[in-house]
Amino acid sequence: MSNEEKIKKISNSINNTQLLVVIAMFVGFLLRMYNLGVWNLSSDEAFCVRVAGLNYIDIVKASIDDVHPPFYYFLFHNWINLFGNSEFASRSFSVLFGVLSIYLVYLLGKTLFNKWTGVISAIILSISTFAIDYSQKARMYTLLLFLSLCSVYLYSYIIKKINSNLDKKYYYGLLFINIFLLYTHIYGMFVIMFEFFWLLVLFIKYRNWGNIKNIFYSIFASSVVFIPWIFAILRAKAERSEPWLDLPNLLDILERFSGNYFMLALFVPFFITPIFWKKIRNTEVAFLYVLIFFTVLVPYLISLIIYPAFQARYVIFASAIFYLIIAYSFNNIKSNFAKLNIAIWFFVISFILMGEYYNGPDNVDWRSATAYLDKQATSSDLLIFSAGYTLKNGFNYYSHRDDLNKIPFPKLSERISLPVDEKNILELDDPLNKNYKNIYVIYHEHRDYNDMILKKIEDYGYVYDSDKEFNGMQIFEFVKSDD
Repeated sequence: MSNEEKIKKISNSINNTQLLVVIAMFVGFLLRMYNLGVWNLSSDEAFCVRVAGLNYIDIVKASIDDVHPPFYYFLFHNWINLFGNSEFASRSFSVLFGVLSIYLVYLLGKTLFNKWTGVISAIILSISTFAIDYSQKARMYTLLLFLSLCSVYLYSYIIKKINSNLDKKYYYGLLFINIFLLYTHIYGMFVIMFEFFWLLVLFIKYRNWGNIKNIFYSIFASSVVFIPWIFAILRAKAERSEPWLDLPNLLDILERFSGNYFMLALFVPFFITPIFWKKIRNTEVAFLYVLIFFTVLVPYLISLIIYPAFQARYVIFASAIFYLIIAYSFNNIKSNFAKLNIAIWFFVISFILMGEYYNGPDNVDWRSATAYLDKQATSSDLLIFSAGYTLKNGFNYYSHRDDLNKIPFPKLSERISLPVDEKNILELDDPLNKNYKNIYVIYHEHRDYNDMILKKIEDYGYVYDSDKEFNGMQIFEFVKSDD
């Protein structure tokens, strides 16, 4: 028996695709749960936990200040009420949607192509370190992935039945999923833009308004419901005169999706080759490439031309579509022997990537830093946090002291990232006049590029005593001079 026949025999013995999907989900679950509560919360995660702990009205107010819509926080609020707000409990909410997304990408691949394309894409998503990373963060990105997949899956199902009399529940389902998506993250609007565009393609193809109008009404209604939040976005942009995000290049995005450049080198041929096939004329293949265009290239161009607000995590949904195109190409390889060799390389690189990921650097060490300050500082001391938002979104999560004097600096940096300058440094005059015994300056994600805070403290008669480093955070201690 030849190698080709042996491999074909093994392949034919695996005929239960549902079982493979369940295995992929189980493996994905284990990978996402591993070390879940070990790492410190980042400032962004601590912000999400803090906002979710508010009542619904205050969640809306906090969301308006933060730009990100409130739906995630509403759900997260109920989750932490049930399970608590520990690192493990908080992040497990993201694990839930990360694992469910594995099944949804299978359904999408099955609907557009076939079961095996769905299975392969589910396996890739299951062990993707990019997907695992955001499944282990107490943030809204796996919910964004999940709802985007729900929307596109239901949308693709409806257009597959475009000439049938579908029950209205499908259109209402699409309406509510899209509302939830838009109110989870503003990047949901690029999925909606795609769905509008593809309706135009269908109208040109069929020259019949027919059932297309029902899909249009559903998408249009969800867009109208989102209009109030657009004003919140414009307000937030007006407050942030300076961009707070660096714009990555598209190669960096693909590298993040892949894990490293070795995996990207393996993936790129599978991502590109369908463009040169005659099958690109098939609606399903074009559907995915146009979807990538709207969810990656369109926001990238907007960020490049108008205002930089583009990050890999914002386009997490596009990673699943990226994997789906790769799965489609892989499944179309005729040689089972070639498939086996490619699969071996994929799993070897994935294994290396997971080792690097789990042994990688922790977030800033809030636990140790807070324990140090809780032990050292007294009620006669002053703690100055720069950036200001790290006081509420980090220190307050871990600290067990409520008698400490703490201020964010600059004051406005409690909400948005701001540089320390000649104007806002004057805010320190009042607290420094109160003759605190010791002053601790906590630098994390700060923008005091010229050490203006430290110099200002010395101007008021305080003397530098010591400083400590906590994995990305610096704490400077000053004592009052006897002179």
